[in-house]
Amino acid sequence: MNKFLLLTILLLTTFFSSFSQIREVEESAKYAPKHATTSVAALADYLTANENTDRQKALNIYTWIVHNIELDIKAYTEKKVHYETAEYVLKKRKGISHDFANLFLKLCESANIETHLITGHIFTDNKSITTNFYKANHSWNSVYLDGEWHLVDVTWGCGVISKQQTKSSFFKKKSNFYRPQFISKVDYSYFCTSPKLFIETHLPSNPVWQLLEYEVTVQDFIAGRFPFANTVVRNSAKLDEYILLEDAESFYIDAKNAISYNKKNFSTMGVASLKMAESMLDKKDSTISKEELHDILSKYYEEATNSAYSYLRFIDLYSSIEIDALKLWVRHYLQQPIDKRQKFIDRNWINKDEIKEKNEQITSAYNYYQELKHKLGQKKYPELKKPRREVDYDEFYIGVQQARLVGIDSAISVSFEHHKTLEVEKDTINAKLEHASRDLRNLSSRQIKFLGRLEYLLKANVSLNILEHQAHQVMHVESNIKILSQQVKALEKLRTENHTVLSKQTSVLKRLYKDKQELLKGLYIKSKCNEAYKEEYDKITVSTKSIFHKQLDEKYHQYEKLKEHVSTLEIVNENLTQQKELIKQLDAIVIAFTDLKTKEIEKDAQEAKNMCDNIIQVSLEKANSIKKNKTL
Repeated sequence: MNKFLLLTILLLTTFFSSFSQIREVEESAKYAPKHATTSVAALADYLTANENTDRQKALNIYTWIVHNIELDIKAYTEKKVHYETAEYVLKKRKGISHDFANLFLKLCESANIETHLITGHIFTDNKSITTNFYKANHSWNSVYLDGEWHLVDVTWGCGVISKQQTKSSFFKKKSNFYRPQFISKVDYSYFCTSPKLFIETHLPSNPVWQLLEYEVTVQDFIAGRFPFANTVVRNSAKLDEYILLEDAESFYIDAKNAISYNKKNFSTMGVASLKMAESMLDKKDSTISKEELHDILSKYYEEATNSAYSYLRFIDLYSSIEIDALKLWVRHYLQQPIDKRQKFIDRNWINKDEIKEKNEQITSAYNYYQELKHKLGQKKYPELKKPRREVDYDEFYIGVQQARLVGIDSAISVSFEHHKTLEVEKDTINAKLEHASRDLRNLSSRQIKFLGRLEYLLKANVSLNILEHQAHQVMHVESNIKILSQQVKALEKLRTENHTVLSKQTSVLKRLYKDKQELLKGLYIKSKCNEAYKEEYDKITVSTKSIFHKQLDEKYHQYEKLKEHVSTLEIVNENLTQQKELIKQLDAIVIAFTDLKTKEIEKDAQEAKNMCDNIIQVSLEKANSIKKNKTL
């Protein structure tokens, strides 16, 4: 069984598992009466009272949350680090990922279901430039059902974020990018998801919550490398330890494991140490003396301070790396394709004077055609007539001229075949040129669509991954335009060369026809008016007329093509003018977009610094209080 087949089976299993879960959902779990939502305990009791299995209880809790709690867009956009209590989230019916996970945790705990809140990493809008995971940015849950640990993400199960255009102009107001909006879209695939699939989007800070035999490293997660043959481990000695731990202790162990797993992961250690200190104070364990308790608390406060300082030391470095990566990304994926399009427009855009000059060329071509047509209408072709006086039959002269005639016929045959080959070549080149020119015009027009789509996505402030895909589309079209432009130039050069050679060959053929007619005229006279020579002479006259009229048709064809070319140029020029305006807008949007993303990174860094400063201040105050008072 190959890798693809195994992956297909896994995906189908997940799908049908999700489908069966939907069927298990009771309608009453979606909508609870008002009296049942006054507290976490009341809601948990309502959702689980009539159920016999922990799995069904957890599914009911998941169902109610994803149907009734929505993402707090303001808090999500502003990236607030303040977490609300489960009771507050239940009242306001909105929150961020930590609030969702915490509400699920408290509801499950109230229903006596073992649950754990997991912090970790998911890729944000900056996935394409993210190379450092130094702080957790998402929360989800593990839940113990039927003797096994499972993974649940209620935030991702409740809906999606969409961007909508505001009525305000892009350049007039601060809200120049489209407003993010939460759209409720219930998804049961994030309830008890297979750890093999979950790891592709969720990286827990503590690797024990990967629930996999082979640990996926941070580097592998960033690069998207996941071992296919990775056994799911839903029970282990490490996991069993968590069942016996209190919240503060399990959070502290998570933080310790997170640092061992990722040396840059200082973000939760300071908070975990403060929680442990608070837990020690709340316990008031009589078996521990005051001096021992002082030492333990001092150790936790010192650990919290050191962790915050360590975290603080890396924040500026990693944010500057991310900003530099962003600027390189913008230059490569946004500015480069836009600049290439601008250069193409500058090379191919023509002004009104050039259009006027080309229209004059059309008039000149038409006048030349009319003049040639008039000349051909007036042209007199010589006829072979009987001589007025009788000429003696000259056998020697006829023999010599017959030999010359054979040579001329041979030259005409070679010249005619060459002429015929050039005509076929001309038709082939023209067909290819017309096809390439049409494709070039179509691609140039389509580039407006792709550039417009890029503008929309930039304003929508979508993820860099999506922008990267659209930029690839623009660059791919630009690459094809470049190739087609080169083909058109090469074909136009071939057409010019073919026209030159064909004109020369036509002149050679006409001269050979004329020479042959002179020979036939002499032979006709010396042979005492042999009608065979006259018939051959008349055939040459018809062939000569055909060549002249073909040249006339060719001139008219050139005139029509020139007219069509200028008409196309005007359309293309209008198209390129639109693109010029679009590129001006794109240049401004790219600058604004880069500034927006840079400020987001800087804001994240500043919030992290504020958190560190707060941890340091609280830790130092607590430690100094212990030293001064020597009492608790």
